[in-house]
Amino acid sequence: MFKREDALVGIVSVLLGIFVLVVASNFHETTMLDPAGPEGVPIILGWGILLIGIIHIAGALLAPKINEDKQAKWTKDFETAKPVLQITLVCILYLFLLEYIGYLIATPLLMIGIMWVINVRNVKSLLLTSIFTTIVLFLIFGVALKVKLPMGFLESIL
Repeated sequence: MFKREDALVGIVSVLLGIFVLVVASNFHETTMLDPAGPEGVPIILGWGILLIGIIHIAGALLAPKINEDKQAKWTKDFETAKPVLQITLVCILYLFLLEYIGYLIATPLLMIGIMWVINVRNVKSLLLTSIFTTIVLFLIFGVALKVKLPMGFLESIL
């Protein structure tokens, strides 16, 4: 279940848990309606993150050491991480384009990009899903909830 590399995840989790606990301990305002105060939930989450980190460290230290070809492992790890990296790049591109071309154009492009990465190649599915979802989200956030969505160059038209 655990791999030896999980110790790094554990160390990061322990540090994150400690950070959350330290920051949450600075929240002190309590009321009669909320006796735990604003630090209640962050403290619970901080302890949970800390516990998960300790479990990862212990599991990694107790995991059997496996001799594996480093090059083959790296290639396998890269192939596993490749879609995540591609989706991250698509999202970064979306964030840069959002201000200039607007939500109504950038969001379908984002969805098409993500669907392409996960091997959806049917053009009809790509277009229908991305356009329908964008319209539904626009109606929910832009119209019903009155969230000001970036419209880019469409601002002057709409």
